[in-house]
Amino acid sequence: MIDFVRVQVSGSKMKLNAGVLMKTLADARERGCSLMVSALDRLSRDAATLHLLRQQAQEAGVDVFVAGLEQSISKMDAISFGMLSSFCEFERTRIRERTKLATKKRSEGFGFGVVDGNKAREASLAKRREIADEWRKQIGLKQEIRDAVQLLRKPTLARIATILNGKGLVTIRGAKWTQAHLTNQLQAMNIKSWQEV
Repeated sequence: MIDFVRVQVSGSKMKLNAGVLMKTLADARERGCSLMVSALDRLSRDAATLHLLRQQAQEAGVDVFVAGLEQSISKMDAISFGMLSSFCEFERTRIRERTKLATKKRSEGFGFGVVDGNKAREASLAKRREIADEWRKQIGLKQEIRDAVQLLRKPTLARIATILNGKGLVTIRGAKWTQAHLTNQLQAMNIKSWQEV
């Protein structure tokens, strides 16, 4: 069986979303499957994140195969993996520099015309909402909240957050769940309270 999972990379930091990654690793472990990625830099362009992925995959007993290298990250020696991770991060730095230069030129009216700040902000906000919606679907947030509510005698947002944290789930930014995070996510899903989930 082959599934395609998009492990979202967060904007300018280009780091993996740990929540989706943990769920993907857990699903692969339960199914007895391996993960495959086309190239290491498609997974992340942050060296620390790549090392974290390698460690978590090894702890979960899941092999991550990099098609472009024709080998799995668990079989790479530490020096080779470290160098490849550093190259990925170097590429991220180069992309950031090119983007800053292009943005500066664009704002000065070169090449692409003058940018309308309001339209750019609206487009950015729409893209971030789209990414957040996809993330919620990938981790099955509604179902996770429903499951937590069913486990609790007297559910509260704080207790639901505790259960999500206990399951190893993290927010879209990789932080632990809090009552405030849950409130924000419920509002983003147009849900007034956990009772409506």
